[in-house]
Amino acid sequence: MRTNLSSAKRNMRALPTMKPKEVCCNMPNNIYAAPNSIVEDREEDAAGTAFYVVSQRKFILLFIASLGLYQIYWFYMNWRRQKITAGLAIQPALRGIFAIFFTHALFKRIDAQLETRGLSLRWSPNAIASAYVVLSLASAMQDRFAAEGVSPPLSFGISLLFLGAIMLILLPVQRTINTVCSDPEGKSNNSLGYANIVWLILGGVFWLLILLGLIS
Repeated sequence: MRTNLSSAKRNMRALPTMKPKEVCCNMPNNIYAAPNSIVEDREEDAAGTAFYVVSQRKFILLFIASLGLYQIYWFYMNWRRQKITAGLAIQPALRGIFAIFFTHALFKRIDAQLETRGLSLRWSPNAIASAYVVLSLASAMQDRFAAEGVSPPLSFGISLLFLGAIMLILLPVQRTINTVCSDPEGKSNNSLGYANIVWLILGGVFWLLILLGLIS
């Protein structure tokens, strides 16, 4: 029995030991840090989305359902992408709300990315930006006149024409953005999420109330 215990002790002493310092050195410096491969993948994803990619189908649906309010979110997302990827010291939310003051700057950035990537696409950023600003101001003025007693059906019809024109102006910009971001069809943002479905339902209810108000 004593012989077995002595043999076991000798075997234990023979096992390799690791000093506390060696254990610490073999552990990562920050156990909460993400693996390098994950961080690199995220950086690559961010670098590939300099602007807001969305399919034209989804763009049209959300624009119509929100009665044009989607354009505020659209501008906000594009400036947010630019803030992340280009390191701009800006407030994307303010640039989304006051879009007409920053439309030319955004479209110029899109065009610059187009040239940097060596892509050929026929579009005129300055002309489109100017048309958007003019139509937005005209739409705001028309809404003001409508509040002063213009016939509701006529006013609503004119408002729809302005919204339709604004949407048609922004569509080629979205096509250009998708091309710049190597996703011409916007397939990476084509499906409707839960929030989008909620907006579509609320928009449908709002549209129904408007039509009922016009009929009655």
